[in-house]
Amino acid sequence: MFGVVTSGDSGDEIPRSEPVPMTTRATEPRAAFSNTVASLPISFEDARLLAISSCRAFEQNPGTDISSAIKQLAAQQGWTSRQASQFLGAATESYCPEFRRGS
Repeated sequence: MFGVVTSGDSGDEIPRSEPVPMTTRATEPRAAFSNTVASLPISFEDARLLAISSCRAFEQNPGTDISSAIKQLAAQQGWTSRQASQFLGAATESYCPEFRRGS
């Protein structure tokens, strides 16, 4: 499909460049978030909003460690600590990587 194209009767070859490869790197964290949310008792849209809210909470409450956030989230959502940990890991990776270990 890509290669060399000739222009008209002159026979001049016009080199064609290869397409720029599309990568999923920018979307990998969001895909991981989506996969994690699929295993939790929450809709994707609610999870997305909760992730954004969690990031804001870290921002507004400097010094919050991740274990405290996990306990609070588990209690608030009625999740196990493992579910809350999985969610916060995916949420911070996708929406606020600067808070992966807390604020």
